[in-house]
Amino acid sequence: MIWQTMSPDGQTLHHLLGRCKSITSLTLNYLRLLDHSLCHFLTLSIQQLNLWCCSSLSYQILASIGNNCPNLRVLVLELADKDSPDVFRIGRNRLETDNLSVPTSPPYIPKFGLQSLSLVLDLISDELLESITDYLPLLVELDLEDRTYKVPLPGRDFTNTGIQFVGSCRRLTALSLVRDLAFHDLTGVVSCALVEVRLLSCRLITSETVEKRALCRSLEILDLGDCKSIADSCLSSISHLQKLTALNFSGADITDSGLYALEQGSLSITNLCLRGCKRVTDKGVTRFLCGRGTIGKRLTTLDLGYMPGISDETILAVAAADIGIIDLCIRSCFYVTDSSVEALAKKRSVQGMNKQPWRLDLCNCISLSAESLRWLKKPSFTRNDHG
Repeated sequence: MIWQTMSPDGQTLHHLLGRCKSITSLTLNYLRLLDHSLCHFLTLSIQQLNLWCCSSLSYQILASIGNNCPNLRVLVLELADKDSPDVFRIGRNRLETDNLSVPTSPPYIPKFGLQSLSLVLDLISDELLESITDYLPLLVELDLEDRTYKVPLPGRDFTNTGIQFVGSCRRLTALSLVRDLAFHDLTGVVSCALVEVRLLSCRLITSETVEKRALCRSLEILDLGDCKSIADSCLSSISHLQKLTALNFSGADITDSGLYALEQGSLSITNLCLRGCKRVTDKGVTRFLCGRGTIGKRLTTLDLGYMPGISDETILAVAAADIGIIDLCIRSCFYVTDSSVEALAKKRSVQGMNKQPWRLDLCNCISLSAESLRWLKKPSFTRNDHG
């Protein structure tokens, strides 16, 4: 059950949901939720609990969750306006008790079986990571977002020491860290069988760090959005991740040479984001998509938004080549003109692609004229194909 569109008080919420005793998944998103109001819905049947923007809750709610939800497997908790970073330590005694044990587990398996944890906090610290990894060794997915509004005190930030604790979660397959955190070394998690890694706005992460992370051959999704210190030197290593399907370099400092190195490998990606890569030009993208490699033939989603080096040359190459892209973003590409829209429309008509869903983002392409609108209609495009 998802409750996001209105904000009733606790009494109204209890009246509306009080008879729903078999809810397995509950999502609440509003500021007025208090501890005692939520406790009515913490039952044995709850397996997934998502609490967004619930800043009126106290940290003691963790004890109530641990005491009343023995089958909980996914917990999302957003307490981003709290003062203390110790959200996980308070109430952890309840979270580690037999109340959250897995009845079928052998004695040597840790008792607390939470597999997915997502936290949005004012501060992510090494101490918090130590607590999470100590008491949640069965974690499969870990998502931490830091919304720091002031410079952390010495010893209270998330550093290289904290990231080492993540390596002890041997079952971890998905790791997401959001915000400009004070760490730059991922050596501690190389041994993890990670399938999905998202490091967003982590501006101290360098190419050297990513090269070490590329040792993990199991990676399928690598998201380095707004990691501005990422450059060409790591792309050769990434090009050999054969299981990789999605790659995000938005805002990175890569160039045409880096794309060439990426194209030389054995990638089979279907989703590529180069948004805001200002040093990448038409030459690099066209060679990447239309070269001898197989990347261009596999791609279905391509984001070239906010790239000043992209013009009609790239889009005409996409239209002319044997490329199966069905989601193309060229938002704020100021040198894309009506010719590009016409070429894409004709390609869809000729190849019979107009029968399948297609998304084209032309927002703020200031060189387009009203004349281009005649191509953004049937049979080439449908209403839902463009934005």
